[in-house]
Amino acid sequence: MSPEQRRQYIETLRDFPSLLEDAVAGLSDGQLDTPYGPGKWNIRQVVHHLADSHANGFARVRWMLTEDCPTIKPYSQDEWARLTDAINMPIEASIWMLRGLHARIVYLLQSLSEDQWSRGMNHPESGLVKLESWLVVYAGHCDKHLGHITGLRKAKGW
Repeated sequence: MSPEQRRQYIETLRDFPSLLEDAVAGLSDGQLDTPYGPGKWNIRQVVHHLADSHANGFARVRWMLTEDCPTIKPYSQDEWARLTDAINMPIEASIWMLRGLHARIVYLLQSLSEDQWSRGMNHPESGLVKLESWLVVYAGHCDKHLGHITGLRKAKGW
C-alpha cells in the first residue's frame, strides 16, 4: 500500500466521528430503535457496536505495535449488541468514545514508520492480519455502518 493510500484510509478514520454525528442528528428514540433491515441491528445498537469494535481495534493496534505478532481475543459482536447498554443506553457516550478513540488512532497511525506498517497480529478466526490490512478493514467498517444509518434515513424519509 502506498503512503497516499494509507493517508486516505486514515482520513476516513479521522472524519468518521463527525459523519456519524451528522447521520444520527435529530433522530428520536423510536428512530434510533429502528433496525436498518429485517433481522438486523437498530441504529442505537449500531452506534454502540461501533464504539465496542473500535475500542477493540484501538487495543489491537497497540498490541501489534508493542508485541511480536500477538494472538488477540475475538468477541461475539452479536452477543455484545444484545447487552442492556447496547439496547437501552443513549448513544451520546458511544459518540464521545468514538471521537476520542479516532483522535488517538489517527494521531498514532500518522506517526508510524514504514517498518511499523508491516507489523501484525494473529486473529484466531482470520489468521495473520497486518496493520495495513487492519486499516483497510476499519475504514471499511466506518463506511459500511454509516451507510446502514444514512440508507435507513433515506428509505424512511427522515
